[in-house]
Formats: sequence, C-alpha cells, structure tokens
Amino acid sequence: TEEEIVASLGSPNQIAKELLADYHVEQATAKATTQNILRATWAVIGLAFFNVVIVLGPAVALAGFILSAWAIGLCFLLSPILVLGEAIVHSSGFFLFNLFMSLAFCGIGYFIMLGMFVVTKLAIKGFVRYLKYNVSLVKGGLKRVE
Repeated sequence: TEEEIVASLGSPNQIAKELLADYHVEQATAKATTQNILRATWAVIGLAFFNVVIVLGPAVALAGFILSAWAIGLCFLLSPILVLGEAIVHSSGFFLFNLFMSLAFCGIGYFIMLGMFVVTKLAIKGFVRYLKYNVSLVKGGLKRVE
C-alpha cells in the first residue's frame, strides 16, 4: 500500500540530509578544496549523532597531524634565518656550529615539506573516500565505494 511505501522511505528530513550529504561529498570528490571538504564533513556529521564520533574524531586527528607536520617542516626550513638573527643579537663562539646545524635542519625541513605535499594530497583523497563510505553506511547499504 502507499502507507507502507511512505513508511519504508523514512522521514523527509532524513532523506534531505542524505541527499545533501551525497551532493557535498560529490562536490568534494570533483574539486577537493578546503571549503568543499568541510561542507562534506558537516553534511555527513549531520546524518546522525553517531557520526560526530565516527567522522569528527578522525577529521580532527588527521588535520592536527597534517598541520603539525607542515609547521615542523616550515620551522626547520626557516632555521637558518633564526640563527642569523641570533648571531646579530648575541655573538657567541658557536656561530659556525649553529649555522651548520641550522643548514642541516633546513635540508630536513625541505624534505619534510616535499613529503607533506604528497601526504596532504593522499589524506584529502582518503578522507573523501571515508566520507563516501560513511554516507553509504548510514544509508544502510555497503556498496563498493569508488
């Protein structure tokens, strides 16, 4: 009967949330900008309170790791400037040692920054796939997510 069909579809609010989540995840897949990924994350979180723990926790942890690794790479990369500034303010007998070590840290920072370009790109792709998986899980069907 029509009543059974309507009951099996669920509430209109839940259907609207699922459609919005699908739309925002597809937008994030097509163009992975920060705004699109944040919209997709909030849309998936809006599907159910359960998603606050499932989606928001890994998102915050991943963002924290990526931001801290970028900050470490940038600090290492800028270490020779800090040593030169320190040499101007305080002249010490270990200037050459400090300069050599800062150049070594600069090289390490360069490699960290190169690695973070790759890690950030992979993390964005992986997180969008995770959002797709989560949307399909909330909808009740675990189809293969591509």
